[in-house]
Amino acid sequence: MAVSEGGHRLAAVVVALTAGLALLLGGAEAANAQSSTPRQARVPFGPPVGGDGYTGGSVALQYAFLNCFGELHIAYGLVAGSAQASDVYLMGGKTYEARGGTPQPSSIKLSGTAKRLGSEVIGPVADNAAGPALGLGCYTGQLIQLGVLTHWLGPKPTPQQVTNFLNTLTLDVAPGGPVRDFALEARLRSEDRGRQAAEAKRLADAKQAQAAKSAAPPPTRAPGGAAPQAQAPGPRAPGAPAQRPLSAAERGDRAIAADKVLEQQRRAQDQERLRQQMANAEAARQRQNEALAAAAPQIMELGGSLQAMSDNFMQRRFEEGQARLGNRCKLANGAQAPKDGDLRLGAPLRSAISTADCGDNVDDRYKAFRLDLREKTRVRFTLTNTRPLSLAKFFLLIQNMQNQEFMRISWDEWAPIQRTASKTVDLPAGAYIVRVHNAGFNNSFELRADALDAAGRMMTAAPAPAPAPAPAAAAAQLKSPAPGAATGGRLGGLLGGLAGRPAPPAAAQPGAGGAYLGLTVTFSKGVALIRTVDPAGPAALAGLKPGDQLGNLAVARMLGISSWMPDNQASLDAWLAREQPGAKVAVAYRRNGKSEGAFVFLGRTDQGPPSVREARPF
Repeated sequence: MAVSEGGHRLAAVVVALTAGLALLLGGAEAANAQSSTPRQARVPFGPPVGGDGYTGGSVALQYAFLNCFGELHIAYGLVAGSAQASDVYLMGGKTYEARGGTPQPSSIKLSGTAKRLGSEVIGPVADNAAGPALGLGCYTGQLIQLGVLTHWLGPKPTPQQVTNFLNTLTLDVAPGGPVRDFALEARLRSEDRGRQAAEAKRLADAKQAQAAKSAAPPPTRAPGGAAPQAQAPGPRAPGAPAQRPLSAAERGDRAIAADKVLEQQRRAQDQERLRQQMANAEAARQRQNEALAAAAPQIMELGGSLQAMSDNFMQRRFEEGQARLGNRCKLANGAQAPKDGDLRLGAPLRSAISTADCGDNVDDRYKAFRLDLREKTRVRFTLTNTRPLSLAKFFLLIQNMQNQEFMRISWDEWAPIQRTASKTVDLPAGAYIVRVHNAGFNNSFELRADALDAAGRMMTAAPAPAPAPAPAAAAAQLKSPAPGAATGGRLGGLLGGLAGRPAPPAAAQPGAGGAYLGLTVTFSKGVALIRTVDPAGPAALAGLKPGDQLGNLAVARMLGISSWMPDNQASLDAWLAREQPGAKVAVAYRRNGKSEGAFVFLGRTDQGPPSVREARPF
């Protein structure tokens, strides 16, 4: 996440400070930031393999471990002016002498591991473009998140515990790749081009001299074999023969040689102009980096002040909110109170966490539910984010009323993009508090607890003996219509049957009597079981039997379908009192581990069951 260019680094700092101001003004909750003692490590340069870079050297790395809003981060940065390199540089498969003083690498690749007490691995640390840091704070440093502090310190650590934990962490760091120096490479390429231009000019001059020598007339020899001495040409005497004119080929060769000399001169001028531009750009970049480094203390001071203001403001808001909740959050023994209702085995529970809930700290709120077990049970807890693209991070904790912990699912196991996760635990008989923590947005969830047998299957009750057969007249009225026309399947049959309800007979019209289903229920391990069935009642005519596991009861309404699941006999009677006789109800049930369903017309308590029934699988 580091940026080597000074202008980009300044923009990143401004963005971070703006984000911190938005947190303060927007009312987001933050935790007090804490830091370990800053440390330094020496990182060697990795030798280049099939690339460019220094063949040896090292640079100093400064780092510290931080508590940023409840998350464990490492802040780091290269120490300016600490780079030391060998005098050999590899570029383009060739070796060069790296002259020019202390190298200033624009970036270095890091690859390391954060450890606790030198052995326990906390997490990886890697950066493909590390650069000098402006500071080691949550707003001003280069940061990498390593996890959430509650994973190691529990739900509510004290500031001293956090500081002690941070000071036990160390960093083992190694080079992630070679280190390049782009200013040095530019200078080396410029020197190569200069040598190539000088060699090209030397070859052109030699060729031009050779061409001029070939164009001169051969000397004549005097009698006796002695070559005459060369004389400067003088004015032609009257009557003397004229000099031989140049041929077209000779004139062309001389013109080509002159053009080559001019082209070489133009190339040398362009190369010098490009070299000067690169030198000016490098000088401007160096001045920008120096100005940024000079302003770093003021920027760090501003960021620290902003962070402290935000932390104090959010802490006050959190404490005021917890005070308004009163004693809803804690039991007498200090354990969290089951303040948000009961969790029943086999029954899903939907809820959402908000800033109005109890919390362990500023950025950690929770819902707490009570779960009662009559005997030792193996329970599978399932938690689902109910909103798509959820940014929420959930944390599930199971404790008894004495504050003893039995199971924990941390944020590391429950990633933000994960829609559903589950975990199984064996719990003794007793009462438990099931806490769902959250930090993030879109934090609606569905929680479910299911009892499992020894083989890991969901528990189902064994069927009871079959009831006495229904009267022949009533059995003759049973029918099995075709599935719903819209979908042709179970869901289509259910929705089509509810939406297209035929007019009930006169005996099933609403009257003075209450609605009548004709069965009683009992509960075992949080599951509703049918205990008795009236042989002449609507439930018996629909095929329900004692021992069946009763599920949802669904009734069509004007604005949709209302679904309800009984949790005891009293709640079933209360539901029947609210329903109208003659209403068509979709009854879901399980028999021998298989899901079944039927449609039932409710009867009336003062007139008996209706004369027309409908039993229909879906």
